Amino acid sequence: MDDKLLYRMKDIVDEMNLPRSTVTDWLSDFHMFIPVQHNGSRKLYKRETIDVLKAIHEYRTLEIDKQEIMYKLKERFPIVVQDDDDREAVIKQLEHIHSTNQANPDLMNFMRLQATTVRDLQKDQIKLTEALEEQDKTIAILAEDNEKYTANLNALERRINDMESKHSEEYQKIKEELEAEKNKSWFQKLLRK
Repeated sequence: MDDKLLYRMKDIVDEMNLPRSTVTDWLSDFHMFIPVQHNGSRKLYKRETIDVLKAIHEYRTLEIDKQEIMYKLKERFPIVVQDDDDREAVIKQLEHIHSTNQANPDLMNFMRLQATTVRDLQKDQIKLTEALEEQDKTIAILAEDNEKYTANLNALERRINDMESKHSEEYQKIKEELEAEKNKSWFQKLLRK
């Protein structure tokens, strides 16, 4: 948009690239911040109107409600009063914004409490995650130890089986020798043959 001094509704709609109805609603809802000049029955808008509408668009994109937008616009842009009727409407709207903001400390305290709670929950979640990671490490170490113990146990079982087998063979050999000794005659026993 060039640096013209005054703009028609069509110029503003083209500049904002929004539906005409949206721009019209915003111009009506936030009229106290919109600098207007009348040329007969025609309204012409000053350059600052584009800045105000862009700010409104930004706030609406962030899903900020109308009352909060009013409050934010009040902080950023001057209030424009065209005539006495407009002055009364602006005063009423400002009183409403002010009374809404007086009621908001409870809401703000609630929001702060919610934010603190969320932060605390996030900290607790981080601690739990760290504890779970530590527990996973411990489980991995125990699983590793378990594998070692299982391998040692299997080795011991093999040794026990080998020893049992050797003892069984020795036992069988001794048993056979005793049987053979038993079957010998007294004379063979005497001669130890």
